[in-house]
Amino acid sequence: MAWTLVKGGTTVEVQNPVRDNLERLRKRQALSRSASGVPYVYDKGETQRVLSAEWRELRDSERDDLEAFFNAVVNAMEQTFTLTDHEGTAWTARFLSDSLDWRQVADTQDGAAGTFTSGGIAYPTTDRTSPVWALSVSLEVVAV
Repeated sequence: MAWTLVKGGTTVEVQNPVRDNLERLRKRQALSRSASGVPYVYDKGETQRVLSAEWRELRDSERDDLEAFFNAVVNAMEQTFTLTDHEGTAWTARFLSDSLDWRQVADTQDGAAGTFTSGGIAYPTTDRTSPVWALSVSLEVVAV
């Protein structure tokens, strides 16, 4: 199952990120020191769940769809959207970056002419003319 990003009437589907994604909880706390140098912590009582995702083999169409979604639909970090991950869990999500930093990587797909399908997305097996893209993002997520 692929990842699905939905906002309003716009839906973007991309392949699953690599398996070493990281989900972490971040406590909102401020650390300071008193006038005598004794440390003290102010706990704001909030916990933020952050999901880091990395893709290593996105095709041009997936890159274009993510770029359009990021720029025109959610306006980078401004708007939240619904993210359904590869396990079918729905999250309310927000990008935690004001840019998508793409890296072009070599196409490593080999095989007979044609396509293979993964998560409802068809991938060419011998397409050497289109680049493959890598992307890492961090998302703030809340379970729906």
